[in-house]
Amino acid sequence: MTSEDRTAVLALLRRVTFGMPPEEAGRYVALGYRGTVDALIEEARGDDRDLDAYLGTLELDLTTLAGLQRWWLVRMLRTRRHLLERMVLFWHGVLVSASAKVGVPRATPEMPNPPRHLLVQNQLFRALGLGQSRDLYRAIVHDGAMLIYLDGRDSRKAKPNENFARELFELFAIGRSGPDGRPTFHEDDVREASRGFTGWSVSKDGEVQFRPNQFDAGTKRVFGQVGAFGADALIDLTLSHPNHAVHLCRRLFRHVIDDRPTEDDLAPVIAAYRESGGDMARTVRALLLSPAAMDPARFRGRMRSPIEFVVGTLRTLGMPDIGTNLPGILDRMGQSPFNPPNVAGWPSGERWLSPSMWLERVNFANGVATTRKGARSDGLPIAAIVPPAARVSPEAVVDAITARLLDGRLSSEARATLVAYARQGVTWPSGRTPRDDELAIDRKARGVIHLVLAMPDSHLA
Repeated sequence: MTSEDRTAVLALLRRVTFGMPPEEAGRYVALGYRGTVDALIEEARGDDRDLDAYLGTLELDLTTLAGLQRWWLVRMLRTRRHLLERMVLFWHGVLVSASAKVGVPRATPEMPNPPRHLLVQNQLFRALGLGQSRDLYRAIVHDGAMLIYLDGRDSRKAKPNENFARELFELFAIGRSGPDGRPTFHEDDVREASRGFTGWSVSKDGEVQFRPNQFDAGTKRVFGQVGAFGADALIDLTLSHPNHAVHLCRRLFRHVIDDRPTEDDLAPVIAAYRESGGDMARTVRALLLSPAAMDPARFRGRMRSPIEFVVGTLRTLGMPDIGTNLPGILDRMGQSPFNPPNVAGWPSGERWLSPSMWLERVNFANGVATTRKGARSDGLPIAAIVPPAARVSPEAVVDAITARLLDGRLSSEARATLVAYARQGVTWPSGRTPRDDELAIDRKARGVIHLVLAMPDSHLA
């Protein structure tokens, strides 16, 4: 395998997994680029029974937001269905619901098993995220979290609520305007479609119900089509809109590749989506095998979100156990799982890098680098990252760390700076490390890890 092939596979893994240590990445490298794409899609069709069992041993309180967030973060850190879990995050940012409004009800004597709407929605994305998009869009109409978040539970025949229809068109499925700049829908379309989404409710104990007497069964006119449309028919009508495939494929491209897709970039992805009837696995495969995805000039062309950076760092360094403070760290970085800031989801690109967000990333990097084994953590596995054979010189230490965190790709100037830092104040013998220098070299290795995690390339996918 050429170095170019290896680089392409590692770029692919950065984009569509949450990271992995070199020994795991090596298995995919051996498959080649196309083989890795096929393997990731096939693995997504498997199961995570061992992970489900492990999560059960943690006894997380899923009636708190922090417990719910830790549950998902552990999944990200330990899943074997890498691509699927990334698609769960994608859909969470497209079909948005947030705990700030949905809530995470606590258990009470009157309700010992409160509804877990956000957890159910998250599992819905996991079950359908790589299947037919129509199935997922139809299901989200009567998803409990969505009914609460966009006020669908209060939408009734006499007074339809327009929120879901509006966001479905504007953000979830079509977009405000097409390639020619013209509006893709009008206010009349929103008003008429909202009538077809009436009738769904959420009871006080959290049960989703359909009330036929509150459904408007009358004739509606949407996108120029006339019929007594109900929810399923309206979803089908929405997904058949000419701009739907363009809108969704653009969002997928931006989630995986970069923020600057051209019409040519999107063409093979849109074609696969339309020809497959909205099959997301086939669409993702077309994206990953597209010229844009395989262009070396676009590797590391997208800013990693806080979740990608944090989870990717922990996975790559071999730290699958998380502390209770990780949800708070992500919140300060601007990406709180289960709680996007608004119905448009999270920002992207440079908007992740306000001064306070960047400081949180650097502080996290320092915390990871200095973590040692304790009662609640196995700590940074520094002996595995920088084994004895790599401790014979500052160059060897730097190369071992950058091979893991940067795929060994950094400029000669950056490498020289890291080597100079590692050499300063430490005696480096030839061939072996004296016992009295072990602690000093350990500190230097941790310092190099901190510096590498603060380098721009560590924050790019």
